[in-house]
Amino acid sequence: MGFATSASPIAWALDNRGDAVVQRSSWTARIITALIGVIVTPIALGIISAGGIEAYRLFTMFGYTGVDLTEFAGPIALQILGLLLLVGVVATGLWSSAGLIAAGVLGLAALVLAVVPGLMLEVLVSAPPFLPRAWVDGLYYGLPLLVCTVLGAMGLTLMLIRRSTRRVSAGFVVGGFVAAPVLLAVGGWLLVWGNGEGQMSAVRTFDTSINPMVVLALIVGVAFTVAGIGASGWSPWALVIPALFLLLISLLFVTTMGTPLFHGIVPMALLRSGTPMVMVGVATAVAVAQLAFTAVLLIISRRGRRNPAAFPVADHGAYPVGQHPVPPQWTYPPAPPIAAPPAPPAAPPAPPAP
Repeated sequence: MGFATSASPIAWALDNRGDAVVQRSSWTARIITALIGVIVTPIALGIISAGGIEAYRLFTMFGYTGVDLTEFAGPIALQILGLLLLVGVVATGLWSSAGLIAAGVLGLAALVLAVVPGLMLEVLVSAPPFLPRAWVDGLYYGLPLLVCTVLGAMGLTLMLIRRSTRRVSAGFVVGGFVAAPVLLAVGGWLLVWGNGEGQMSAVRTFDTSINPMVVLALIVGVAFTVAGIGASGWSPWALVIPALFLLLISLLFVTTMGTPLFHGIVPMALLRSGTPMVMVGVATAVAVAQLAFTAVLLIISRRGRRNPAAFPVADHGAYPVGQHPVPPQWTYPPAPPIAAPPAPPAAPPAPPAP
């Protein structure tokens, strides 16, 4: 059955639940993908940050008038290049989850910087001179925090899928499709608010004190984000709606940011924290990663359907087709011969005649 033969994503997931159980990756695949995750992810985020910060600078300086739109060609090209590299990192999940998990470790480092504003200021001030300034400023806008958290959650989800041996029930398929957008919406808002009120506020005001509410918001936001991505392990299409929503938000911010109506409708907290993050490309990067991960899950499901005998253990603990606890060619030793039954006793003599 192909991807488009079912009436809806939920129907497709119900028809194919449990198909994502695949063979575990080799150590070679794990090492190579981990190196890709550690090396390529920062480069991709740096390029996205460079293009996004330049585009944001043009927007804030000139708005929609008095600037040649061709000036945006360079920043847009940089962001497209960075997004393609990010898609490549997500695609490594086809071979191993190690690369995505390694990228998630980078997200933990970004979380520490967001929780401790003093460290963030130290990094921004004493960054190595060979690093482009726009790459370092991406930390300020929360680009590694959100994107690497999502990548790490994707890696954990793939790891659990590869270790799972049981068929997903229909309730989990539908629940995952519904829960993912809700969990990601809550987690994303907490991360945006925590980043804005934490490290972004600290850089603006030089107040390096640790805010307990910001710490709580960031930690809970990470937990909700990981849970939301993890729900896609039950329902592969679950991330499509959050991704399309983020792309729509990005489009609305870009097209209406300079209008008075925009400033009158958008809450001040979101305007102060969310606008820079959206304009720099954080929302677009997360959305593209979610769509790429959806494709990875679908490919893994299709690959599993084509090779069911490759499963290490079949559904509900049964043995795979053609593999039995006793090999079919086993021959049992012949049974010992059974002795003939004893002869019946002789008939008694006939009584004498009267």
